[in-house]
Amino acid sequence: MATSKVKLVTARTIDTQILEQLAEVKCKVDESLEQGRENGNELKMLRRELGLDGQHGRLPIVEATLIRHEVRMEKGEARIDKLEIGNSEANGKAKLVATSLALLGGGAGGALIALLAHLLGVH
Repeated sequence: MATSKVKLVTARTIDTQILEQLAEVKCKVDESLEQGRENGNELKMLRRELGLDGQHGRLPIVEATLIRHEVRMEKGEARIDKLEIGNSEANGKAKLVATSLALLGGGAGGALIALLAHLLGVH
């Protein structure tokens, strides 16, 4: 009978250990489920704040702002291009005038005046 009591006590000890381990596993599963719910709620909140659940939130506002800035930059670049072209033309005209005046001031100036007069039909 003593051996049957030892076997019974050993079986109860094993059962108790198994129950304790199952309780630990259940606690860990419950913690994991709670963490999953919290993560899901945070994801929903982030999606809402970023505007990924519709057209509300920060992301659409940021996109609209970027588009406005890009359009402004394109307009500014077009203006700069026009100014650079105008500046280049003005520099070219100034060089032409300077060269013409230099030619007119020298001996070739008279020949150039005569050539221009001839081309314009003035005699």
